Amino acid sequence: MFRKALSSLVNRPKSQLPALDVLRSIAVLLVIFGHQGHSYESIATPTWFTHSRLVRSGFYGVDLFFVLSGYLIGVQLWRELLERQTVDVRTFVIRRGLRIWPLFYFFYVVLILLGFTGQASQYGWSDLIYLTNYVNRGIVMGSWSLCIEEQFYLLAPLGLLIGAQSNAPLSRYRIALGCGFLLLPAIRALTWMLSADDFWVHDPDLYKTLIYTPLHTHCDGILIGLVIANIRMDKSTANFRRLLKRWWLLPLAIAVAALLFKLQQTVFAFTAVNLVFGTVVFLALETQVAEWRMWKSLPFYWISRLSFGMYLNHEYFLDFVSNVFQQWVPVAYIGAGLHSLLAAVALVLLSASIALVTYCLIEYPPLYWRDRWLAQQKRANLRPTMASAQL
Repeated sequence: MFRKALSSLVNRPKSQLPALDVLRSIAVLLVIFGHQGHSYESIATPTWFTHSRLVRSGFYGVDLFFVLSGYLIGVQLWRELLERQTVDVRTFVIRRGLRIWPLFYFFYVVLILLGFTGQASQYGWSDLIYLTNYVNRGIVMGSWSLCIEEQFYLLAPLGLLIGAQSNAPLSRYRIALGCGFLLLPAIRALTWMLSADDFWVHDPDLYKTLIYTPLHTHCDGILIGLVIANIRMDKSTANFRRLLKRWWLLPLAIAVAALLFKLQQTVFAFTAVNLVFGTVVFLALETQVAEWRMWKSLPFYWISRLSFGMYLNHEYFLDFVSNVFQQWVPVAYIGAGLHSLLAAVALVLLSASIALVTYCLIEYPPLYWRDRWLAQQKRANLRPTMASAQL
């Protein structure tokens, strides 16, 4: 099994889209650089790297993950809906769960074994049922974003299942998703208005609790991803897709995003960021950019496949890497900015090395058996059709 796992990292599947591998790699690197920059500044003076926009805005890498996740689950759901006029919620949840559950609960058990038992009794129950984005911080770092995805993995297929009962066309789902995307800023505005002393003042601590982690205030990226999948799966949108592939789409998205940021950051930040990320993902899928040879470089594929493990493990080594660099790597010879950059690169390499081990031992085996199970189900579903065709 270990050899098969390594082989899966060397041989990119034909169905794998290189452009999405690049974007997923960028997403995890943004998150890691952002966290490492914050850790570095906690024990040393800020540098041009830790103070750069790339590092300061690294947490938005999670939103890029959301867009990509929304797109990928959307393709699965719309394809099944078009082929079968229904959605198998159980199979969908198991399929997505086997991508997240094994490694997530492995981290949960390891943390308890390492002495987090007291914290687990107080906070850990919300990790077990994926509610840390609402109830408490849990014990698995970064679990709030996984909670948002898991909650959406239940809501999305149920929504499609309800729509399937009325034979709703794909365009109706698109309208509903668009309305949800427009409704989110209103929900954030109302939430902020009722809780903050000053509507126009940004309070980072209150923002993190009220706006940043809950599903109902931070699922813009997943909605955008679902819309992109819907547009691409709907054959009637061919002319609309051609219109959106113009050169002005990305500059327009950036201009609108900048305006929204200026208007009210707390309310519109996620709307703005995900408009840009959604545009980038759409163009990466729909234009010649997707065929650029550089995207097909294996390192992007490696980071993409290891990104989940890297996302889960890197926060546990932030202070370790920062302290090692402060004690053993002389700042004077290379300058503070390059010193902080090298610390971030070292964290990426360490995180990727650990993720490689957990991928081979923890992630890959369930995915291997999941794919075999899905293949068997597909063959079983085809048998009645083939038999009727012979008759």
